[in-house]
Amino acid sequence: MLPLIFSSNDSKSATIKIEGKVIENISLSNETTIKISNSNGYNLIKVSEGTISIIEADCPDKICIKSGKIKNSGEVIACVPHNLIIEIGSD
Repeated sequence: MLPLIFSSNDSKSATIKIEGKVIENISLSNETTIKISNSNGYNLIKVSEGTISIIEADCPDKICIKSGKIKNSGEVIACVPHNLIIEIGSD
């Protein structure tokens, strides 16, 4: 009898867009911090333990930071003043 091998295809990624244009596709399996800047300001984005979040921004309301960490397919973080969207997808 052959042993059962379970394989997980749960590798998640996030798409970062500014003004509707894809800036970066990033794997949630690699821990990193990236700074995204445009003429409206900047967002500091952190990937850690399979989640992504905005940890710093120079927008006035900081709603993007208050959104917290996301990790499930279809979840979104938006920074409206910077026209930035982060959306979780599945590889």
